[in-house]
Amino acid sequence: MNSRYLLLLILCLGFGSLEAQEIDYSLFTEEVYSTGWSHPTGMIFDDNGQMYVWNRFGRFYTAPEGVKPSSPTLNIEAEVGSWNDHGLLKVAFPPPPAFEIFPNPTSRLLNVKMRRIYGSGELILSDINGKVVLRQEWEAETNDFADQILIEDLPLGLYFYQLDNGQSRISGKIFKTL
Repeated sequence: MNSRYLLLLILCLGFGSLEAQEIDYSLFTEEVYSTGWSHPTGMIFDDNGQMYVWNRFGRFYTAPEGVKPSSPTLNIEAEVGSWNDHGLLKVAFPPPPAFEIFPNPTSRLLNVKMRRIYGSGELILSDINGKVVLRQEWEAETNDFADQILIEDLPLGLYFYQLDNGQSRISGKIFKTL
């Protein structure tokens, strides 16, 4: 027996008990959100509601409130080469940073945000001599974690921070101002 037919027979016997799933089309909607695009192949919204659209030719648009701008934000037409049915089909956005610490500079308060973590974390703040002036630990019970840390009692100057969630670590500088 030909090996292709044997494989087909095995697949048919092995998956014979699978049933087709019905799709509830009432969960879908069709709505015109924006018009005037030439060969769009994709769109996405960021967390702030900003719309991004790209087309097969290699033009990438930032579309405030769904309005197509007169020129693309990024044009990589020469690199894409959209012959026949080929072209730019997908765009990969980098994930948001796992850690954020802001504002910088600051006078009284540090905001700490972490994404994609579970478990414990720690912020260490050191002065320019390396002396630890603040150590804050926490336990994150959700995927996203945010905390505010008062630093108004620290003297003005440059501080170094280290954020650690057990999986990754970042460090940087914070300026304490008036």
